Amino acid sequence: MIEQMIPYPSEIKQGQTQLVLYLNNHYFTSPYKTETQKTTVKLASSKVESYSEEQPTSLKGMTVTYGPYSAIEAFSVSPMRIHYENGSPFLVLTNLLKEYEVSHWGNLAVETHYQLENKGAHLVGTFSRLDYQRNPSANPNQIAEVNEAVPLSAADFYYRDSIGNISTSSYQYLSNRINFKIQPRFPLMGGWKNTFYTGYNLPIEKFLSVDTVTGQYHLNVTFGVGIDNVYVENHILKIVLPEGATDIKVHAPFAFTQSEENRKTYLDTVGRPVVVINVKDTASENYRYIQVTYNLSSLSIFHEPLLVIGAVFTLCIFIILYSRFDLSISKSKQI
Repeated sequence: MIEQMIPYPSEIKQGQTQLVLYLNNHYFTSPYKTETQKTTVKLASSKVESYSEEQPTSLKGMTVTYGPYSAIEAFSVSPMRIHYENGSPFLVLTNLLKEYEVSHWGNLAVETHYQLENKGAHLVGTFSRLDYQRNPSANPNQIAEVNEAVPLSAADFYYRDSIGNISTSSYQYLSNRINFKIQPRFPLMGGWKNTFYTGYNLPIEKFLSVDTVTGQYHLNVTFGVGIDNVYVENHILKIVLPEGATDIKVHAPFAFTQSEENRKTYLDTVGRPVVVINVKDTASENYRYIQVTYNLSSLSIFHEPLLVIGAVFTLCIFIILYSRFDLSISKSKQI
């Protein structure tokens, strides 16, 4: 849809309204001959600069109606062009990296890295913070905040960028979700970009289950982010599993590219397996559940506690032995 809606003009000054050019086909694209059809286009506003006409055509308020047409041949094309006012921002995530880190000791850590861009009409000239503070609604195509829906069980929120922690964020508990409000350090005008990351923790028991017969673990998490009306050009999901996980399989209701990495963190010996899922060109409709299955032995689960216990035991043995040795140099007794 973003490729079909082009800011026109491509540059505007602060305070100017944004006009877009909507390009499509007057006819419904079909491999069959169509006896009769009608196309209705509902716009974001009633301020229409111009529109193409393929008779019969009518404009009423925010609705442009083309047709009805009769006896339309298969794959017929008649270019549609509507130039109208649309103050909505063109919110695009050029890169989105979401990471789940699984711990069998009770926690599922979630961290999301955003590369955000407003691909609306680019701001030309200087930006006045004073004018913006006086009348923020004068620039409806700017992005002042991003609202993400997260699970009700989420806790320990944080919001940071390359400079450090950002305090302009809040969360609101609703009936079925938490509304996590993300406010960047500055509003994103047309053509502007911003990079930041957020995170929170989830209780692992709500997302991880085990098959009592086979002992196989089933992890159910969401792919995507709960942000409405967002388009993601490059979407990467990483799932960091516990060290020692084997027979890893991913089940998803869509096509994806999968690869694997290895990550070493504290108390790891060989590293943790990381499943990397990559999907191009996604939207909020791709906010769906995926399942990751894997096997993990009981010894692997207690791997880190055993390492800690072994290290403490070794240190105690060393202290005991060290205290029993006398390494001081003394003079020999004279007769």
